Amino acid sequence: MKTQVIIATAALTIAATMDSVSGLAKYLNEIPNGSLFQQSLGHIGGDSSKTTPFAEAFAAADHTWSSSLCEAKFPGSSMTNGAAFGDPCCTWKKGGKPDFTVTAFTTTPGKATTCASKASDASTGTTTGGSPSGAGDATKGSPWGSSTTPTSGGGCAAKRTLRR
Repeated sequence: MKTQVIIATAALTIAATMDSVSGLAKYLNEIPNGSLFQQSLGHIGGDSSKTTPFAEAFAAADHTWSSSLCEAKFPGSSMTNGAAFGDPCCTWKKGGKPDFTVTAFTTTPGKATTCASKASDASTGTTTGGSPSGAGDATKGSPWGSSTTPTSGGGCAAKRTLRR
């Protein structure tokens, strides 16, 4: 009897852990470029009991990528969630390919991606901030150094620029 209780307890513990991990991982499919990220994006130190400010905002949006979540500021950054996750035009739909591929981060996005139709003047080619080169402080810096230039994926192909 004692052995059966130990086995049952172990099985329940494993099942609960597996459900928790798969439950958290499924949320990554709900954001652009989510497959590039890990649990630490939403949970401090991978601890499912401790959520990040982004996880709280995502939960408040019913764990769904929406225009309002996309256009909201990424916590602790001057860029929007869409710019941080490679969907600056806020056109990404679940299962689709985002406009840009971004470098994974946990608390501070590396480079902002911008939608040219929202951020630039087509006649001068300037971006938000007025710099012809698109230079501007989009983040507080990346602890991982400079990231690679995001690559295009689809969506607003002719309407996007990278803010450096």
